[in-house]
Amino acid sequence: MTFHLYKINEIYSNADGTMQYIELSVGNFQDQGHWVGQHISVSNGVATHTLEFTHDLPSELTANTTVLIATQAFADIGVVKPDFIIPDNFLFTASGTVNFAGVDSVVYFALPSNGQSVNRFGALQAGTPKNFAGATITIDPLPPTFTVTNGTADDDHLTGVVGNDQIYGFAGNDTLDGGQGGNDTLDGGDGTDTALLYALSNGITAVSGTLDHLTVTAWGRVTTYIDVERVQAFDKTFAFDTHVGDSLWNLAALVWAGTGFKPSAGTLWTYASVADSTSSINELSHELLELFGLADVGAADFVTHLFQTVLQIDPTPDQVAAVTALMGPGHLFETDADLLAYVAVQSINTDKMVDFTGSVQQLIPSQWI
Repeated sequence: MTFHLYKINEIYSNADGTMQYIELSVGNFQDQGHWVGQHISVSNGVATHTLEFTHDLPSELTANTTVLIATQAFADIGVVKPDFIIPDNFLFTASGTVNFAGVDSVVYFALPSNGQSVNRFGALQAGTPKNFAGATITIDPLPPTFTVTNGTADDDHLTGVVGNDQIYGFAGNDTLDGGQGGNDTLDGGDGTDTALLYALSNGITAVSGTLDHLTVTAWGRVTTYIDVERVQAFDKTFAFDTHVGDSLWNLAALVWAGTGFKPSAGTLWTYASVADSTSSINELSHELLELFGLADVGAADFVTHLFQTVLQIDPTPDQVAAVTALMGPGHLFETDADLLAYVAVQSINTDKMVDFTGSVQQLIPSQWI
């Protein structure tokens, strides 16, 4: 007789923590009923709540059963009798880690308070508590409501609530955080905006719409992104600002022209913040030449470099002289950066970017948690 094959399956709390439950399931395994002396605990990094099981399960015929651990208020409803009782607020509603006997653990973020539960992967679902005897109930979710959060003309970090949010960034380079629960609408407005997606990228199950009005289903939540340039999941960042003149497109065009190579995901991630902080491709070009150490190489050497990276040829002295004659104060190209910005948007360079333009670019892992 043992216990170790049960896994945490469902976690639920109401708003005030009086109605809570944890459900565990075992799959098709018998002889898992020896629970006496084992523990289940919940920790939020500051405090830990622990329950010791004082009796075994009613039977060793455990295959395909679930065990329900719930508060007394849940038991008092009289529909589904918990197998074990936990005190009120046993679960931390903001976030926590549930550990069953040291053999299984689940990390969760903010628990919804609208009648939904979360599964072991953090996806929202209907609350369906079921005890060892097989008694169950479906908890009807509350009608959806929306909390509206408005930004300013500056760069804002806007955070919603656990439920449904409508967040409007307006102007500025904003970060939009709809939180863990609810179905949200995140509208970035002007600027280069980043929205946080509370899911791993492999938890995305449906995507529809266009890059400037995108609906994403992930971990049971539906989020609509409007005029959002970046979506940052737990493990990856997706960039949508790849149309001509967009921040990331300008960066890619300059790197392509300046190096002769397609920029890597790491390069795009490293310099995206620089691109976001500039207002034109010429301004960005100035910044990149400083960062790449090409700001003071001399006009002739710089022209030679661009012939090699863009045209893939070594220029003749006459060709170099013809271009350098257009450079300098009072000329067509005041600086090397102005020449690079001009070359970057010409077809000889942008023809290489056909697959990049208008695409979704996956940047390096974001690791924002």
